[in-house]
Amino acid sequence: MVKALSKSCAGFILANPISFALLRHMQRKGLIILCYHRVIKREEINSPIHKGMCVDLGSFQRQMLFVSRNYACVNEGQVINALEGNGKLPDNPLWVTFDDGYKDNFTNAYPVLRKFNIPATFFITTDYIDKLQAENNLFMSWDEIRNLKNEGFSVGAHTKSHGILAELSSDKVIEEISESKERLERELGASVVSFAYPKGKTRHCNLEFSASVLKEKGFKLAVTTVGGINTLSLTDKPFFLKRVGTSFDDPFIFFKARLLTGSFWQK
Repeated sequence: MVKALSKSCAGFILANPISFALLRHMQRKGLIILCYHRVIKREEINSPIHKGMCVDLGSFQRQMLFVSRNYACVNEGQVINALEGNGKLPDNPLWVTFDDGYKDNFTNAYPVLRKFNIPATFFITTDYIDKLQAENNLFMSWDEIRNLKNEGFSVGAHTKSHGILAELSSDKVIEEISESKERLERELGASVVSFAYPKGKTRHCNLEFSASVLKEKGFKLAVTTVGGINTLSLTDKPFFLKRVGTSFDDPFIFFKARLLTGSFWQK
């Protein structure tokens, strides 16, 4: 009875535009960073192992429409300026990010982002583009990544081979970070200053050492997959920014709950 009542109350709050707006207002100074991997058409899902890192195209369209109407969608440069104390973000800022470099980011997500005028950053695992793209067409080509960059989207590094940094030697961590940055900069002809940790939970990051390498190599920020809403007054933590994950078959009301809570249960 208590559990059912709790669910009913939560459902009413999230479904009611007024109560949602009040709760959103309470955390208006926090930065929400959405984390996506793949955006696929529902009929394309062919394996249950993909469901944890996919969102179907229809759901993604609905989510982007909602955030475009209810949040201030910001770009990577605005986030960096705020972290460095060179500017302030608007109330209810939200930053959209994608990991790995899947082709459906270009074919499916990109048109939706353009339609709603939403900036985003795409974190690229460079070996996936160099070694796997031609084999299985699952990942973007360099031309497609350059197209995104030329259209005003940001591109960040996601290591060279998607190695889990906490499992690697110090020399290998340096190699994964530096070679991915160098490869991206050669292909794009522009500086790359943002980074996403592979897997991204605290236990995966080797955080203290990795952050020191990132800073030395000229990165400005790094994102994790630890859940939470970022407080930009904590400018001493630009290399441990939290993100809100999404998942296949999440009901829309659960997406709204993630926005309000920052998916704090993603440890």
